[in-house]
Amino acid sequence: MTTLTLLTAALLMVAVSVAQRHNLIDCRSQAGDRLLAQESSARSFKFLSYVSDEIIIDVGRENRINCVEIIDRWNDGTGGFAQIIEGGVTHTYVKVKIRSKFNRSFWFDVKVYGQ
Repeated sequence: MTTLTLLTAALLMVAVSVAQRHNLIDCRSQAGDRLLAQESSARSFKFLSYVSDEIIIDVGRENRINCVEIIDRWNDGTGGFAQIIEGGVTHTYVKVKIRSKFNRSFWFDVKVYGQ
């Protein structure tokens, strides 16, 4: 019985560690920050392949980005991964690349806050 309990606990820990969202949050929040822009990106899977997308959000010369939130809408760990490849915090734009896991789709929301 003890071996079965340990095995069950180990499998549960593996399942929980695998089934997590892949959020990316880069923030240096300041008082007075507001939502400057938001966009969503979703891609269907391609058989035996990856899918990807690049999102560019420009907030204009009069604004500065203080926070970028990239939220994985799939909560089971099957979505993809996001990275900021240009701009971001302290800049007036951000370029985000999102890539799926192999043979998977993804759905991400990107929110940009600043002043």
